[in-house]
Amino acid sequence: MLLEVNLLPEKEKRDMTNLLIIGIVAFVIIAMLLTFRFMHDDLTTDVRTMEQEIMEVKILSAEIQSSQVVSEVDRLTTTLETLENHVIPASTLLDYLVALLPERGFFLNFDYQLSGEVNFDASFDQIEQIAAYNQVLTISPIVRDVVISNISADALMDEETIEESEFLPRYVASFKLMINSPEVKKLGQGEDEEQ
Repeated sequence: MLLEVNLLPEKEKRDMTNLLIIGIVAFVIIAMLLTFRFMHDDLTTDVRTMEQEIMEVKILSAEIQSSQVVSEVDRLTTTLETLENHVIPASTLLDYLVALLPERGFFLNFDYQLSGEVNFDASFDQIEQIAAYNQVLTISPIVRDVVISNISADALMDEETIEESEFLPRYVASFKLMINSPEVKKLGQGEDEEQ
């Protein structure tokens, strides 16, 4: 039997654990950096896409608002034209109705509506004046229909007051008129031309 004698020192085995740990840590760090880079690129792309969508929404909103403003202006213009065609100057109508009153006739209140209906209360010295005023309104081309809804008299004064006053108690009549709008407009245009 032969004996083997090895006089060379035994080679030390390298400890690969440290190298392996460093390699694993480096791999994890590189993987994390790549993951973060890809996530950053995705988020940057999403942000750009969102900014583009925001700009598109702003542009559409501005277009819608401008079209709404245009449609609102058109609607208001149409309304204004309609009102100009239907509205009658109340002062012209009131002047005309006051001119028809008898000498001591007075308006107590006056209500004019766009539909052409006029309601007013007038005060008169005699009941015959109410009938005469009603007749004048009935034959007027400006008035289509006249209705007297109520006639009342003020309470009688005592005898001394009646003797001192030359006028008897006042009568109040409530009138409801439907006016002929084109005729009132003609009357208003005639007054404008005179001025």
